[in-house]
Amino acid sequence: MSHRAQACLALAVSLACAPSVPFPALALPLPAPTGLNVGPPPGDTPVANPPGPATNGCFTEYTGDASTDFSSPDAQALRDAVAAVAPGGTVKIAGTCAGAIDEGGSTQVARVAMKSLSLVGGYTPTNWSTSYPLTQPTTLDALGAGRVLYFAASDSDVTALIAQHGVEASGDGGAIFAGGTLALTDVTVISNTARRNGGGVFVSSELTLRQTQFISNTAGDYGGGAYANDAVILEGGLFLNNHCLGHDGGGLYAAYTLVMSATQFISNTAHNWGGGARVYNAAALTGGLFQDNWARTLGGGFFAVGTLTLTDTQFISNTAQQYGGGAFSIGAASLNGGLFRENKTLTFDGGGLNANKALAISGTQFIGNVAGQSGGGARAGGGSATLFGAVFEGNRATGGSGGGVVADYPLGTLIITNTRFAGNVAPVNGGGVYAAGALEVSAAQFISNAAQFGGGLYHGYSTARVVNSLFARNAALAGDGLALYLGSPGSVEIIHTTIAAPIAQSGSAIGVAAGDVSITDTLIASHTIGISNTGGTVNENYTLFDGVIAPRAGSVGAGANSFTGTALFVNPAADDYHLALGSAAIDAGINAEVATDFEGTLRPFGPGFDIGFDEWRALLRTYLPKVWR
Repeated sequence: MSHRAQACLALAVSLACAPSVPFPALALPLPAPTGLNVGPPPGDTPVANPPGPATNGCFTEYTGDASTDFSSPDAQALRDAVAAVAPGGTVKIAGTCAGAIDEGGSTQVARVAMKSLSLVGGYTPTNWSTSYPLTQPTTLDALGAGRVLYFAASDSDVTALIAQHGVEASGDGGAIFAGGTLALTDVTVISNTARRNGGGVFVSSELTLRQTQFISNTAGDYGGGAYANDAVILEGGLFLNNHCLGHDGGGLYAAYTLVMSATQFISNTAHNWGGGARVYNAAALTGGLFQDNWARTLGGGFFAVGTLTLTDTQFISNTAQQYGGGAFSIGAASLNGGLFRENKTLTFDGGGLNANKALAISGTQFIGNVAGQSGGGARAGGGSATLFGAVFEGNRATGGSGGGVVADYPLGTLIITNTRFAGNVAPVNGGGVYAAGALEVSAAQFISNAAQFGGGLYHGYSTARVVNSLFARNAALAGDGLALYLGSPGSVEIIHTTIAAPIAQSGSAIGVAAGDVSITDTLIASHTIGISNTGGTVNENYTLFDGVIAPRAGSVGAGANSFTGTALFVNPAADDYHLALGSAAIDAGINAEVATDFEGTLRPFGPGFDIGFDEWRALLRTYLPKVWR
């Protein structure tokens, strides 16, 4: 964040003029965001702007001769320069230009007729050479009597000034209305109001914002901070404490596409969708922060109708009344890196994220999110979903299923690879994961999750395959399927999987209610019941039972090569379930056509295949990641 942005944020916290809106109070100041470039680039030394003289009144220069062309105690000097400058020219502004007049059928501080131009602030009447907006601020103040700027139809640029106290009582654009494209650079748009759309800014065409701040603006319908009818580009900047009272986009409403980098949306509210922002088409967000935003229905932090691509973007403590506390996507969503933390929905699904079509997640963390119904961390509501290298930890579904993830589209496929589910809770099914459709799980960890059925995982429809995965310390209140509960009429394979706990767990490790289930090369330890079948067809072979009072309950086809022995884990108290030297699981399995173990060690290592998710190899132990040692 630039020094100017920091100064504006401090100013916003102290303002008493923010409009009163019927939304939850949001406390400031906010904690400093993480993972964002909020200072000068590494190695750069910030240089203080030279102090300028106190500037009373409005001064403009447009001829390029570095001499003041117009001056006035109000905004007339700005209006004179705008009228005199040639199309494509630049008007430099110093001081405070205040007051709005009726001109050309609208009321504003200055009206630009059918020509393109640039407005640049940060000067003084004795220095027209270099703009220093931090120490020489330029303010355009409508004093609540109309808009700040009106651009009739041409393309315009505005740089380094403050646009404040604009009011549009019947239409769009409280501070700025632009009939053509508009670019704002290092501009602060503060405390403006529009009856309809764009409390701060309304643009009929493309909008580009660079290091621009929207603070405490209000729209009656859409886009509390800004509204654009075409593509939007955001580079840096801040949307803070903006509100739309009637519909969508508390901070921003983009009617077409959005490309965003390193922009912050904090404490914005929307009556319907997109507390921070709403985009009607595709959105690509890189970096940035959505924090403490609120939406009455969908997408507390962000709402996208089209495809959504998130890269290293953070969603923290956002709230939606219904779906998608952090973000909601109607189109396909792709997440790379980033964080969803402590977001929530009050009544329905997707505490962190709600995706209504195909979903791909890679390396993203979902921590401490809460759903009023299902999908505490995330909901995949349509199409297929892929989770790779993700973390779901401490999420809760308070009224339904899928404490970590719910994939409730029965025709879709959920693919989980190298992903960790820890400490997630659901009161119904699937503490870690609830999967309604086809399921593929590989090299995943399910640790200390809890639900009524299927503490770690619940599978309800179609086929499933679970390979090289760990289930440890999961709980099922019904006592059936502490690790996995299989209720699908389809076929299910469980291969090279470890189900264990440091001390004996009361209940069945695997609960089967339907379907055709095959279990091979699997290790079950420290459960009173190993495999319980109440309605399906179950066959197991090459299973090692350790500390299991009843290896099988119900009709379970016992394999000739299954046995009871000592698993001998490295450190189960620390959730390290690698096999130790001397384990009965070493070389006791069969070739199930699984070429590696959970961390890529080739199978077999030695004369035979090991049972469980780990292929024992002593030389590797020193070099393993801490989570597995």
